[in-house]
Amino acid sequence: EEYATEAVTLLEELAEQYPDEPDHQADLAHALMMKARIERELGRAGRIEAIRERALEIRESLVAEFPEKQRYQKDLAQSLHMKAGQLLQRGQVQEAEQLYRRCIPISDRLSAEFPGVLFYAEASCQAHLGLAETLRR
Repeated sequence: EEYATEAVTLLEELAEQYPDEPDHQADLAHALMMKARIERELGRAGRIEAIRERALEIRESLVAEFPEKQRYQKDLAQSLHMKAGQLLQRGQVQEAEQLYRRCIPISDRLSAEFPGVLFYAEASCQAHLGLAETLRR
């Protein structure tokens, strides 16, 4: 946990010092997601949502500013998919459906543009399955 917190702090400083370098923001969002995973493993569920929400906001901003960047698209789709699954677990079916419907076009596009990348095909399938599960409820 200590190292994840330190990574977030260092990346926040980098992102602030070098605002023209968007990869620092992407790395910060990734570090936040890792910190949320550690918080979950430590049983601190109360902190997870705010951390993941911040990562999602960063990723949405990066995609808005750099829509051509494959990494940012992939990261955003992952965050949307993860949040949709969490909402579905809590019974927030309509909210989950909205996020899956945002995630699917991104995942499908990446899968189509990069047919040799198995991860993208799998992510697309998982997003469709998530939506199907959501609509079933």
